[in-house]
Order: sequence, then C-alpha cells, then structure tokens
Amino acid sequence: MTPHIVYIYSEIHQPQGLVVRDIEDLNLHRTHVLAWRQNSPNRGFYRQLAELIRSLVKTNLAEAKLSF
Repeated sequence: MTPHIVYIYSEIHQPQGLVVRDIEDLNLHRTHVLAWRQNSPNRGFYRQLAELIRSLVKTNLAEAKLSF
C-alpha cells in the first residue's frame, strides 16, 4: 500500500521544527464527528452535509479501511 500524507500543515510557528515522515506498520486512526442539536432548525441541511462528506470520503479514500 502506498503511504499517504494526510496532514502536513502545522500550527508550529517555527517551520524548521516540522518534519514529515512516512509511517509504516502502525495502526493509526482518527475519528471525525459532525454533531448538531436534535431540535436545530438546520438539521436537514446537516444530514445532507453528513451524507455528502460520507460519500466524498468513500470515493476519495477507497483504499483506506473505513467504518461508518
């Protein structure tokens, strides 16, 4: 599997302190959540947004092991 750089931008104000390296044989994961209040007047929009994000992730990260 080809390694992917997921994130290289950093809030570090000293760019020389940032090092990008390939990581192999580590079981890394990240969880992202889209949450809203149950009585939000925009809940329909948020559901559509969640479905769009889910679709984009499935399409663009097809090689990744994802769970929804």
